[in-house]
Order: sequence, then structure tokens, then C-alpha cells
Amino acid sequence: MEQVDSNRNLAAKRKRVESLLLPIVILLRMSGLTKETIEKGLASAYKRASKSIKGRKIKHIDSTRYPDVVSCWTHDKRFLDAKGRPRPLKLNGKSGFTTLVRHAAPNADPIDVLTVLKRFKTISLTKGGEYKLLKPFFISTTKESVAIEPVVHFLNDATTTLSRILTRTKNSRKPEVFWRNVDNPKLSMATAKKFLDFTSERSLTFLEELDDWLEAHSESDTTSVKTRHHRVGLGIFSIHSGSRS
Repeated sequence: MEQVDSNRNLAAKRKRVESLLLPIVILLRMSGLTKETIEKGLASAYKRASKSIKGRKIKHIDSTRYPDVVSCWTHDKRFLDAKGRPRPLKLNGKSGFTTLVRHAAPNADPIDVLTVLKRFKTISLTKGGEYKLLKPFFISTTKESVAIEPVVHFLNDATTTLSRILTRTKNSRKPEVFWRNVDNPKLSMATAKKFLDFTSERSLTFLEELDDWLEAHSESDTTSVKTRHHRVGLGIFSIHSGSRS
């Protein structure tokens, strides 16, 4: 049984790596590079990466459902106060934290979710013994560590979008995905910090608005099984690098 589980895990990891690399390889092939050149480039990149792995500590959280828990906390009336704000929750009891997790992520352990949300400073324990939501979104980084699963999830979304842009045909009837960006290569370090602080705050406000829209248009679990659902959303990332040549 252990060997079967090991093979399944290895297959899952290979599938994840393939999904991340596929759009990059498609782009390189479309630009005219040969298989040999691409393989040598990937091998060289791997060697460089193996020499430069440092920075925040990597944490494993074994789930990507934490955003669902936070989203449910900010939208479901059972977990809101009279003013429509997420209210502090007791661990147990009717409409408590355990109920929240059971509803938003049925297969997750409430204590495990609690531990992760505390670790990434998404919630805090009040003097009254209740858990208070500190952020409207689950942010999987701290100054010391970063959760690897959400990062892989983000990269997979980004590369999947790129792959669909590259391979889309003129007769495609699927919704057209996109990417947009704005940048300026002539900012000082101090101004760059101001911009990133400004956009970090504004992006949360924007994402809250989009989250409300998605929640309002989300179909219930009782929708006919014949209805094919699609995962739709928007991802935002900041840019900070040297000036472009």
C-alpha cells in the first residue's frame, strides 16, 4: 500500500510540474527553438536554481481551501454581525468556527484550519475566547515563511492562462482570458515602496468587490447536475525589478 501511495504522489508531482512547464515550452516552441535547445535551457535553469534556494522558510499547509473558509466568513449571514461584518466566532457551538469550516471545506479538520489561519495571522484569539478575522483574504506569507501550496496554485493559474492565450484559435467560442499590466521603470526605491504599499491596500478593496460579485452569481450546490460549472476569477501580482533595458 505504501508503494502505491508513493507512486500516486510521484505521478501527482509529475503532473503538477508538467502543467507549470507546458505553456512555457509552448511559448519557446512557437518562438522557433528546438527541443535540444529547450532541454539544455531547462537543465541550466535547474542548476542555477539549486545554487540559489534561500529566503523565506517554506511551509506545507496541505490544502488550498483556506481562502474558501475566509470567503464564507465574510459572506455567509450566519457568521456576520448586525452590520454585515465578520463577527468573532467561538470554536464550537451553533454558527461557530467549526460550523464555518464544515460548511466551507467539508473535508478539512477545523483544528488544522485554525492552526494555519493563526500561523499566517489571518485570525487572532480575543480576550473573550473567540476568534476574530483580521484580513478579508487568506494571505499565505509572513516575514519569515511562505506556504508552498498556494504559490503552486497561483503559478498553475498563471501558466494555464498563458497557455490558453497562446493556443486560442480565431474560431474558439470559449471566453477569452487576458492579462494586463502597468509599470514605470523610473521610480526611486522610496517611491517604489510607496506604490507597492498603495496598491497592496487598493488591490484588497478591488478583490473584495470582485469576491462579492462572484459570490452573488455563484450557483448553489443544489443546481442541476447537468449544469457544467466553471472556475472563474482574477489574480493580481505586483512587479518590482530593475529598469528594463
